[in-house]
Amino acid sequence: MRDAGKSPINDVLVVGFNADPEAIEAIRAGNLAATIQQVPYEMGKQCVSLADKLLKKQPLAYTDPNLREITIPVRLITRENLSQYFPK
Repeated sequence: MRDAGKSPINDVLVVGFNADPEAIEAIRAGNLAATIQQVPYEMGKQCVSLADKLLKKQPLAYTDPNLREITIPVRLITRENLSQYFPK
């Protein structure tokens, strides 16, 4: 994009996934608009809770019952909220 004279924020919206350290630094530097962060702690917590319910033969609460889908929210990390999740 730079070779084409384009900005990764103003001309082409570039977003990463997983909020790895390189993505966080790229957001700080203005080279990446955002990254999506999965929250492993919440994923693990949800898995343990679901396993416990299954072992106890309790019903599961689906986010989408038609698809039998359970989702775990993710975070959109941008320059505006970066310090909230990744303080220097």
